[in-house]
Amino acid sequence: IQQLVGRCVAATNVAEKIVNTFVSLAETRFKGSDAESIQELIHETVAIETDADSLGIEITHTIFARRNSMDPVCTIFLYKLIHWIDDLADYAEKLAIRTRLLIVR
Repeated sequence: IQQLVGRCVAATNVAEKIVNTFVSLAETRFKGSDAESIQELIHETVAIETDADSLGIEITHTIFARRNSMDPVCTIFLYKLIHWIDDLADYAEKLAIRTRLLIVR
């Protein structure tokens, strides 16, 4: 779970960089080195989110394999917790993709 949290935090950190770069990119009318760096940040965010999804699936499989030895309420809570943590990376990816759409226009 710590790895998943780490990847999700990394995705949100890169999303923050995208927002900060986007502000300066808007000032330069979407041209220059900021345009290239924001594309790299977008690719990085998508890659991190994909990694976070893989970790979430792996953790979910582990919980599923051990579900018979766990309290049912704890099992459900863990599934929800993994989903909520993974949402952080999903939101970061959505921000990156929407930023890409804004730049393309």
